[in-house]
Amino acid sequence: MPKIDLARLRRRQLETIARAKAMMEPNPDGGYNEDVLLDKLVEIIPFDVDKARRKQAQAMLDAVARPGGTEPSGQIVLPGFDAFDYEPSRHIRDNSRNLYEADVAPLNAVMAESTRARDHANASLHWSNIKATEAELFAAWVVEQLTVGRPARELTWGAFIREAGIWRPDEVKAS
Repeated sequence: MPKIDLARLRRRQLETIARAKAMMEPNPDGGYNEDVLLDKLVEIIPFDVDKARRKQAQAMLDAVARPGGTEPSGQIVLPGFDAFDYEPSRHIRDNSRNLYEADVAPLNAVMAESTRARDHANASLHWSNIKATEAELFAAWVVEQLTVGRPARELTWGAFIREAGIWRPDEVKAS
């Protein structure tokens, strides 16, 4: 699989979004209506039928690999957990991108799925903790600023991270 230049992709996405925003008026508070912005993006994004079909085909495979994506047949009861539906037709991937229906999946596919699930859960929990901490710190700052009489329109996320000293403008984590 070819390596994707994420920085370039992000720049192109932001440039396209900026073009779409230029086609509309912002809300009085500086935000943009997501539905209108989406419509503007649909107007300007070039469309590749083959790429769209491939994406739809991948989404179809991904859908039947998710729990709840296929018909259940009974339940599995593991010690210490609530019972959950068994889906014998659900697809399970190994680490070589081979797909197996759950009912015939070998150990390496089940182990690979387990590792991916744990990695995703850990990453989600980490990000959730970051978002909760951001919200808590921002809320406390807003209350403090309102208490000293600062106008609410000035109490933005950008103002907070700069004034609280938690933004490092010259540092970027490579992704």
